[in-house]
Amino acid sequence: MTSDQTLYAHWTSTVDPYNLGDETYSFDNYGDSDSFGGHCFGMSITSAGYHNDLLDIRSIGGNTNTPLYSFRRTQTVTQPICLYQGIQGSHSTRATVAGGSYYLNSVSNISSDWQEVVNYVRNHNYDNTGTFQIGFRKNNEGGHAINFLRYENVNGQDRIYAYDNNFPNQETYFYRDSAGRVWQAPIQTFSGAIDCIALRDCRIYFNSVAGFDSTHVLYMAKDAASVQGCDYSYMDGSFADEEYVMYEIPANQDKAIIIPKRDNATFIYMDKEYNFGEITDETRGDLRLASSDDGTVDTDASFQIVEDHLVTPTPKPWENPFSDVSNTAWYIKAVEYVTTEGLMNGYPNGQFGPNDNISRAEFAQIIYNKAGRPDAGTSVFTDVKAGQWYANAVTWAAQQKVVSGIGNDQFAPNRDISREELATMLWRYAGNPKPVNTTLNFKDAGKVSTFAKEAMLWAKENKIVNGKGNGILDPKGKATRAEMAQMLMNYLKK
Repeated sequence: MTSDQTLYAHWTSTVDPYNLGDETYSFDNYGDSDSFGGHCFGMSITSAGYHNDLLDIRSIGGNTNTPLYSFRRTQTVTQPICLYQGIQGSHSTRATVAGGSYYLNSVSNISSDWQEVVNYVRNHNYDNTGTFQIGFRKNNEGGHAINFLRYENVNGQDRIYAYDNNFPNQETYFYRDSAGRVWQAPIQTFSGAIDCIALRDCRIYFNSVAGFDSTHVLYMAKDAASVQGCDYSYMDGSFADEEYVMYEIPANQDKAIIIPKRDNATFIYMDKEYNFGEITDETRGDLRLASSDDGTVDTDASFQIVEDHLVTPTPKPWENPFSDVSNTAWYIKAVEYVTTEGLMNGYPNGQFGPNDNISRAEFAQIIYNKAGRPDAGTSVFTDVKAGQWYANAVTWAAQQKVVSGIGNDQFAPNRDISREELATMLWRYAGNPKPVNTTLNFKDAGKVSTFAKEAMLWAKENKIVNGKGNGILDPKGKATRAEMAQMLMNYLKK
């Protein structure tokens, strides 16, 4: 390798671990205006895709007679990296197989993240296979994406080894200290411990991006503007002093309403930057989406800045009304979601009761609320009498086969619901979908009841249910209101 090249990735265990032959190509950590900053996500996912035969060598600058490591930074090589740097959002979320609390729910839970990632790779099945990308972040500094190498246990300490393109001549690894903080060593991308770590499967990613529609995606600094009616996802990469996000516009929409939050707010659409200039409280941007992407910035898209005097004022940020819910709690976003959506309420004493158990009647009422409280018939359960607050909900849910009785014509409305029962009822509400996986990677997976097996598999692979740390799923543990709120948000916001 020549002096102007730096190691890009490491997939083989040889005497010289950095002598990669044609396993991959070398690439220094560069950035350009096409993707706002450093192309860490694009580089790591492209390399993983190439190594796993998911990308044609010709599409990334190579041919059958030329090893990729001999390539310089040519336009042919950079094109797929820039492309995949921009395709994150729901595609990287779908590819997340462990961890990723902040990417998935906008709330960091590094303890759960770390344990999930370690449990996923501790069997060494993925060592040096190039299968995974690692996404990690420090919340006040941004996110970064690198390549997973292997798992090791060193003197009782779990370590996740990785190739970080910021440090091209040495491996780095992640570990958890005695205080529960997770660090990158021996050299760090971010200052201090990290707040989130995610493991992404490149095979799932490339399967997802096959349907990517560039005409329905916007990029902007998180605090610059928002897109009406759309959620954003975080971008891994270096974006100067701001955090960049990606908005995905529903496929059935042909325009987007953009709400600027500050003067000179900008966003990027189809590789073209738009600027709002000076704004008022009524300034809005009307973006007519392009009908197709022909690979140029000259499209039939149009953008108009308007002063909409009839516009509905931007809703004020949600203010936490519950005295027993901390604004840094792992479930805060879920509580916000279920209460603003009218699915769950707090108690008259001003508390939410996040650690209280959920009863079977309460679950039925929540799902009934989501359905719009349709008409219900007569209860078939002897312990569900007309006039009780949950009677219509239980009757309707039973008719929809979302819930069932416990035998002897009884429903047991006040009995607490377990985590596996909660997952099963959500699974039934979803239409009994067939899970893809057949194995639950938890130490206590054998405790899952037979009736709940498919439901738990489905809930885990769709990131609706998570473990409790240390490889424990706790299927028969009682479901709390916080867990219910989180699972509802994970499922309903998909």
